[in-house]
Amino acid sequence: MGAGQTGYTLAPCMALLLQTGIWGQRLSHTGKLDRLQTERDIVLVLRDAPRAYADVEAALERRYCCIVRSLLSAMPGPPSNPEALLREFVTAKIKDQSTAVRILDPVINGDRPFWLQISHHLRVFLDAKLRSDDVAEAFCAATSDDRDAPENGLPERACDTEVARILRDAPEAYDRFVQLLQSWQGYVGGLLRSYKIEPAWDADAILNDFLTKALTPESAEKIFGPVVEGKCSLKTMVFRCLRNRVIDIWRRPPVGTIENIDVEASEERGEKGVVDATATEKTGETDFRLGQMLRERVCVLQEAKTWLGEYRAPYYQSLLLSERTQLANQVGGALEDGALSAAYAEQWVPWVVADGELVFEVGKPTLDETWMRLRALVEQGKPIRSTDIAAVLDIASNRFDQWVSRARHKVVESVLGEDWATTQELFPHW
Repeated sequence: MGAGQTGYTLAPCMALLLQTGIWGQRLSHTGKLDRLQTERDIVLVLRDAPRAYADVEAALERRYCCIVRSLLSAMPGPPSNPEALLREFVTAKIKDQSTAVRILDPVINGDRPFWLQISHHLRVFLDAKLRSDDVAEAFCAATSDDRDAPENGLPERACDTEVARILRDAPEAYDRFVQLLQSWQGYVGGLLRSYKIEPAWDADAILNDFLTKALTPESAEKIFGPVVEGKCSLKTMVFRCLRNRVIDIWRRPPVGTIENIDVEASEERGEKGVVDATATEKTGETDFRLGQMLRERVCVLQEAKTWLGEYRAPYYQSLLLSERTQLANQVGGALEDGALSAAYAEQWVPWVVADGELVFEVGKPTLDETWMRLRALVEQGKPIRSTDIAAVLDIASNRFDQWVSRARHKVVESVLGEDWATTQELFPHW
């Protein structure tokens, strides 16, 4: 594989900063500097490390599997798996922070070729593991020539230092990423409470599940690539992934849910005789998805309080009132029953008693008082416009529109993780 085919795009010179924390205390006496100064440095490594590990493991199996198998065949006791032994070497030596630096720094500094260094430490590892006098002889024969041939599975020698740098920094980047995730446990906990999937899942389980899937060659590029390219922040991307995972769990319907909806719908319509099974299934799926979307909207609006409640401006109550009146308008055109439209809007854009007592500004009506005055218009079959809301609040209509616009922007950014596809599905009027 040539230098242009590797896919490793780490910057040639990472920014350096004095080491801090436990890792810094351990290396400060050597005068080494922090290799991962910025969030982007960390994300670069996280994006490329899974592929680099996979390449190393595959190359080890191609080059040394036969040697290890022959060594194991001469050992007493039940046969061992040579591939598993080679993967154990990668885990114990290259994925470990303390040993990765010691093994890979000579490669990065240009003191030793990549494969000569790996071969040496693999021989030492197997020697300690197998305690066999044949290890040194077998490795001497295997590494006597062609140590850096491209068919080893890694980039050509010109890129060895780049791959070694990725592998050396990966354990530290991973640790820092885990620390970031732990600091975001509160966000995951809020999601679990909003979607009511506790106690079957907790924040630790969601984060561990995310880690397992994120740090693989297939998904690392999708998750961390946009961050490296500057399309979004790491926090935004991770929040989006975590929220999507929670929603996937929440959307799993109980067994028989769709069928039950079909039966109830048929009974309510008073249908008799043979029912088209395909049409019934499609109707049930549509009804079920609509119910899911409405419930998911409720969860998003409840979650919005965490992000909007910290502002002095009445963003949260403006968003709730806007969503309820918008839904009342939408339903009112279809039902032609004002009282039923108002009840439907109250059901699917609910708020608790404490939220209903929130005022928009000092001396202005509360959220409950404002809605009750607007409800009278809904019952009369009249659509609610921002000018009607502004008249009740005795403010300019563009001021209320500004509160709503800013609230929506914050929800899309913080709650929905700038996932515009989901935003358009749940809130097409935004």
